[in-house]
Amino acid sequence: MAKQRVTIADVAREAGTSTASVSYYLNDKREKLSEKTQAKIARVIKELGYVPNAQAQTLTGKQTHVIAIIILDNTNKWAGLVLNGMEQVMLPAGYQTVVCTSNFNPETELMYVDKMLSLGVDGFIIQPTANFKAVHDRIKRADKPVVFFDAAIYSPGTSWIKTNLYDGVYNATQALLDAGYEDFFSIAANMTEMRTRMERFQGYAEALAANGQLYKAIPIDHNKPSINELTEYFK
Repeated sequence: MAKQRVTIADVAREAGTSTASVSYYLNDKREKLSEKTQAKIARVIKELGYVPNAQAQTLTGKQTHVIAIIILDNTNKWAGLVLNGMEQVMLPAGYQTVVCTSNFNPETELMYVDKMLSLGVDGFIIQPTANFKAVHDRIKRADKPVVFFDAAIYSPGTSWIKTNLYDGVYNATQALLDAGYEDFFSIAANMTEMRTRMERFQGYAEALAANGQLYKAIPIDHNKPSINELTEYFK
């Protein structure tokens, strides 16, 4: 049998105070309370394990100080660095993050948006799929702020941040050339399938071309080339 949720009334009863006093304590209006009352409420909250109801806060228009981050793929190093950077900014500002991965699926993305709205998040940071407009319109109807990042599509009236993949790879390739490297290989899947992949490749190829340097291309997918074939390439 599920344990019954602890309420403000339970905290007030155990602390010997009114529910209004508990509400003042929870909403940082503690100047209305004596230090003794604050200490009693804090002790009872800890003992009972009371947790504020996020849905109730949403209904009363209170901030939850939670930001939802929806990302296309959180398994690569770039995603980890981006998410870590976001948290380094948000935590000192008093916000926490919830990370959802859409796996490039527009339906999953919209499902997460609806779920996060129902939980009362204060806003969104989204690396969008092609379902850009539907997501933006849904969040706008809920009157929540949203910032899109690494977005291929720009729409007036939206906030967005574009990752400069081209310059990043161009500069990295130039650094290798300046260090004296001469043999370059491109090991990549189909360039036309993904915008970010194409931008990275253009930075690489154009840095080499600007220095009169050629490269060898090795196309790759889930099935080929085999490990033995790759070993032969690099011999």
